[in-house]
Amino acid sequence: MINLGIIGTGMISRNFVATAEKTNEFKLTAVYSRTEERAKEFGEPFGAQNFFTDLNKFFESEVFSTIYIASPNDLHFQQKTSNFKS
Repeated sequence: MINLGIIGTGMISRNFVATAEKTNEFKLTAVYSRTEERAKEFGEPFGAQNFFTDLNKFFESEVFSTIYIASPNDLHFQQKTSNFKS
């Protein structure tokens, strides 16, 4: 089972997670969003239990082994390079 962390909680993210979980090889374990309420609203239906509003804490959490970045395109570089700093 691959533990999945996700950045971004829009419709594309929802479709991605739903499809990934249908393979029975992925489990959503962590969600990053700008608000905790939105992170929980997105992740709880998929069984996620770890919600973050701090990107550094998200990357430091070690509750996932792969990440899907589904935020607006202009944020991808900044969010990915945060991982290198953590």
